[in-house]
Amino acid sequence: IEADGLAVLTRIISSPKVPGKLWLSNLRAKALPRADRLGDSDPYLRVFLEDQEQRTEVIMDTSRPVWEEALFFEVEDVAAASLIILVFDWNEYDAHKFMCMTRVHLAELVSDAIEGGSLQSVGSISDSELLSKITRSEHSVPIRNGD
Repeated sequence: IEADGLAVLTRIISSPKVPGKLWLSNLRAKALPRADRLGDSDPYLRVFLEDQEQRTEVIMDTSRPVWEEALFFEVEDVAAASLIILVFDWNEYDAHKFMCMTRVHLAELVSDAIEGGSLQSVGSISDSELLSKITRSEHSVPIRNGD
């Protein structure tokens, strides 16, 4: 590790945890791969943050689902947490099939709102602003696994 890298690493390690709350609503996906032989997929989400997991309802027969339910997470450290979203295709008789996933580092979304070890209120982030931040992030690349 070079001197500059060591200074950054020391600052990260010595920084206090930044707690926060995350509220996700109106999650949606586009152009999901077809996972069923007949019709479109029956997608649902499994969402992970730190040691928490939540699952959405199944949306039947669509490649463009919108989950209108809200998911709420208590975040121990916004600066270090990653949100992982997995999309599965629900099947009544067979194993549910993994479709795709994405990972978002929360610090990249709220970096402008962290001041003095605490998170200032960021309100809601618009779809276009969030998509822009995720797209610019080298760590938040959607991973697709389709047949």
